[in-house]
Amino acid sequence: MKQNSIVTAVTKFLSYRIVNLLFPFLSISLISNKLTIDNLGVFFLCQGLSIWVALVVDFGFIRHAVVAYKQTIRKKRSIFFTNVLSSQIILTFLATAFAVILYFLYADKLNIYDFLFFLTYGAFNGLVPKWYFQASGNMHRLALIECIVRLSFFLGLLGVLHFYNSFLIVELFYSLMVISIFAISIIFIANKGIHFKVTLIKLSEIKAYLADSLAVFYSRIAGNIYLNLNILVIGYVLTPKEVAIYGVAEKVVKAMSTILTSFGEALFPTIIKKQSSDSFKLKALLLKNSLIASLISIVPCILLFLLAAPIYSILFNSPSENAYVLKLMALSPLFYSISSVLSLHGLVSRGLYKVEFHCQVFVALVGFCTLYVAIIYFGITGAAYSYLLASFLSVLVLLVANVITRKARTSTLETVD
Repeated sequence: MKQNSIVTAVTKFLSYRIVNLLFPFLSISLISNKLTIDNLGVFFLCQGLSIWVALVVDFGFIRHAVVAYKQTIRKKRSIFFTNVLSSQIILTFLATAFAVILYFLYADKLNIYDFLFFLTYGAFNGLVPKWYFQASGNMHRLALIECIVRLSFFLGLLGVLHFYNSFLIVELFYSLMVISIFAISIIFIANKGIHFKVTLIKLSEIKAYLADSLAVFYSRIAGNIYLNLNILVIGYVLTPKEVAIYGVAEKVVKAMSTILTSFGEALFPTIIKKQSSDSFKLKALLLKNSLIASLISIVPCILLFLLAAPIYSILFNSPSENAYVLKLMALSPLFYSISSVLSLHGLVSRGLYKVEFHCQVFVALVGFCTLYVAIIYFGITGAAYSYLLASFLSVLVLLVANVITRKARTSTLETVD
């Protein structure tokens, strides 16, 4: 792949990730200065619940649909888009039932408006066809859409909260924002010649689409157990105040991880095209990309550790002594950046969905066990250590999986020869 092509791909994907980095900083900084710490904790808890709702709606299409779309001939891509979106609309009803169960688990901390918020926010986040923008090389267009919509709603929220300070207003603005992003994305895709055709879809076709994405869905469930379960366990066991303290650190770390994993995510579609290449060249490319991901990530992580106190006190109006939680988690974006390359370039691009899934399950099980015990005995400090441990374990397990699968492939080729 030409050097300028690599830079272009990473830049386009990075532009989308930057939008998703800046908005949380701006919006959370705003509402943390307007809401009580308990309301902030409820907000973080609702966002944590919405991630699981979005996971059900997406159902692995964020990975599988990228590969399948690029393998679909141009004249059939509208049909493919229709089938994927129709599948996700059906899944939204399943996600609603799932959201009701989640609501009753946290009924002592949430009200009906909180339920409607995390259901809407999660469902439409899952429906936004990010997979299409990645597969078609238009992530920078999605970044532009999200930037305009998010900035508009941010300014509107800022104005309204100045006159009417209400947590319900915050939930309403966030819900309308993600609905708008979905609607504008569909309009953009239609202008590109990919149309959603309102027609009767055969259930057999829907079943086939879901079956193809099932392995990725299972993998993402496992991944979300160690990435997005902390806030839910803290919310279930501890108080909204402790959710807010931990939630600020997790927001910052995830925002940093979002940026640093852009390298691996951006080159994912191009790596798919290279799978017919020599296996030794692919191995060398994987090592090279892992090293680049490490070098890109190390300095930002060090800066995150050093600037933890001012981030807490200045940006989020929180006592600087709470910054120890962020310091404990500061290195995790480095590990997740490497994991992204090892997972997408090393396993998913070769169609090894089950291997990647088994890796995620192992990390998830170990992470969940340590998480629950750590929170029970050490509170949010234990949660921070558990998050860091999961990120490191992810790199280690994916590295071992890549070595084993490539050795197995080499042995098979030698046997055939």
